[in-house]
Amino acid sequence: MLKRMSTLAMIAVFCLHTLAFAHGDRPHVMGTVAAVDAQHVVVQTKEGKTLSVLLNTATQYRKGDAAATGVDLKVGDRVVVEATGEKDTLTASEIRFASPDEKTGHEGMMHQH
Repeated sequence: MLKRMSTLAMIAVFCLHTLAFAHGDRPHVMGTVAAVDAQHVVVQTKEGKTLSVLLNTATQYRKGDAAATGVDLKVGDRVVVEATGEKDTLTASEIRFASPDEKTGHEGMMHQH
């Protein structure tokens, strides 16, 4: 019962906040990829806002449980971006993503430490 309540609480938090702070002061951005290139990914949130997150050579990519690369990330993919920096100048340290047709929700993509 406690595990179920914890799961429901986590889902509620993720649904209410697109930019969630976890793991100390590292923000997470959740949404759908609106644009992506070698320098940044633009995420459209559930609320319709867009956030641009910088990419660099240290950015790690995970599609489901498998390692991936930036080339695998496509417009329309659902993402959870773990970032560093301030809200206006975020840099992605890790991007977890799933294709639109995959059933994994954002909460299932959150990085577990």
